Parts: sequence; C-alpha cells; structure tokens
Amino acid sequence: MSLLNDCDLLGRVIGLDGVRDKLVPFDPVLLRLMDLQEWDLDYYKLLNDYEAVLRNNAARGPAYAWVRDGKPIACAGIMLYWTGVGEAWLVPSKAVSSLRHTFHRSALRAFEVIASELQLRRVSATVNTKNVRADRWIKAAYFEEEGYLREFGVDGSDHRVYARLFDGKHVRSKDSGTTGPAKS
Repeated sequence: MSLLNDCDLLGRVIGLDGVRDKLVPFDPVLLRLMDLQEWDLDYYKLLNDYEAVLRNNAARGPAYAWVRDGKPIACAGIMLYWTGVGEAWLVPSKAVSSLRHTFHRSALRAFEVIASELQLRRVSATVNTKNVRADRWIKAAYFEEEGYLREFGVDGSDHRVYARLFDGKHVRSKDSGTTGPAKS
C-alpha cells in the first residue's frame, strides 16, 4: 500500500498528531463545513459548480483535507499532468491564519513526501496577483515565480505561475545553480 493511500500514516509523517489533527481523503462536501476565505468564497460564487471543479482536480491526483477537532481546516491536492509533473491546489479556511505554523510545516513535508512517492520533478501553482497572503505563502513554500498570466482567472483576474522543482531528495535552486538538501 502506498503511503499516499494511508491518510493516518501520511498525516503522522507530515507532522499531524492523528488525534486532534488528522489527514482525511478529500471530499468536496467538506467545503460546506469550512469557513472559507474571501478569495475562495468569490471563486465559489463565480464558478457554476465549484465542488465539481475540485472533485475533478482531486480525481487527477492525491487530495486530502486537514481536519482539526473534527472541523476541516484546509483541502489540497496535486493534479497530475504527466509523468513527473503536477499542479498544486489549495482551499484554506480562515482558521489557517491562526494555525499557520502547523499548516506551513505540514504542507512543506507533504510536498516533499508526495513528490518523492510520485517521483515528481516539478509542481506548479497559480496564484491571484491580488491575493497577497497566498503569494507570500507560495514563495515561503520554496516555489519560484515563472510567469505572469494576464486575465487567467475565472473573473478575468491576473495570476502568477510558480513552480518548485524536486530532484530525488533534493530541491533544485534555480538562483544558486546548485542542489541542496530539501527544506522541510
């Protein structure tokens, strides 16, 4: 059984205690139980079926929800495009702000574990240019900006595309031209 199919074990590997904080398989219904951030509420309203979009995303790769005390805190996954390449997606609740250290540490570990398990060399992500908090976080997660996507969003908003490159147990650093130990 793959580590990615065992939510209890994967949750412990990425630093969740398995009691108060658990990892569970993603289900779009969990969104209804979340106190969504404004960015996600806006997208929820603009898309005809936000839950179906996320269900389709989850069908293309591993997808999970972090649950604390029975309440979903964040849902996320990586859509697989082809061998070695995927795109990350995330729907955080407002509670992530007060749990940012646990969230960040666990997310960094999750990227490393998932990239290793699926032999990913690249994971990309798109971020709305007006979402300053998400933009700051994706950079803190060792993603590097690669481009600007004009009128990319469902509402015509501009986005930035970021990527993080993985090489075995190392993260490639474009800036230094070297590889170093994966940061987690």
